[in-house]
Amino acid sequence: MGGIVSIPVGDIVPLRLKLYDEASGLYVRAIMTNSSDAVLDTRNLTHVVSGLFQDSTYTMPNETIVSATYITFSDVGYTTVSDEYQCDIDTFIRVADLDDIIANQLAASGTIISEINENEVKIDLALSQLTQVLSDIVAMSGAIPSDVWTFADRTLTAISGLEVHIDDAAIEEIASGVWSFADRTLTGEFTLGDGSVVIDHNYGGTDALRAVDNLGRPVDNVIISAFLQSDYSASRTQSRYIKAQVSTNVNGRWDSPLNLDPAVYTLLFTRQNVVESNTIDITVT
Repeated sequence: MGGIVSIPVGDIVPLRLKLYDEASGLYVRAIMTNSSDAVLDTRNLTHVVSGLFQDSTYTMPNETIVSATYITFSDVGYTTVSDEYQCDIDTFIRVADLDDIIANQLAASGTIISEINENEVKIDLALSQLTQVLSDIVAMSGAIPSDVWTFADRTLTAISGLEVHIDDAAIEEIASGVWSFADRTLTGEFTLGDGSVVIDHNYGGTDALRAVDNLGRPVDNVIISAFLQSDYSASRTQSRYIKAQVSTNVNGRWDSPLNLDPAVYTLLFTRQNVVESNTIDITVT
């Protein structure tokens, strides 16, 4: 996982490790240490499914930071470390210490506001460039069909399947659907993919891909983006690399199934205003 999670003292610490090749005949141990690298405890994780190992018996101690180092062994006695897998680390922060983190973030708000202003200028420039492009098209063709483009009150309407690239630094792409630039925001609909295999939250088992928190409670409004694993592992995470995308309902289940071609995918789970995101790799056959 390699993530950072905030947890109240006494709550269950979600110890999870997903092996990239979904191997099951191995043994994973988590070693918990504090900010001084003193060992607090160890836990042997149980294999759940498709190379996913987890444990839900360790509770958050009264420590500022707890790090869980996951080590993969090839024997049941946990004596021989497998050279196939690197160690992975999750960091858990005591909730009370988030105040200091938030204070530091607020101190940097001036920089954030400056970056937002720069992005607004880039979007305005992109709109100006787009207007010029449309004017050039009119000059060359004499007219633009009314059912293709309208450009009024900073709104651009595109026919399905039409794609326009303006300025990579400002707006990466405008795809099918209705896109609004009002108040400098860009909105659109999810693409469910056009592959031959239909998958949903039950792919791999009942609720195997359902969105839940570390206590097993459903989480709504989670955006699930499907990338080819080869793209995601190479940090190609721009929107044009998303093969399909869907959100979750109040039960943490997917609003719609996705249509993917057979391949290995990385599913990225994100939620608005939540820093942490999670991924899980699946093989679609």
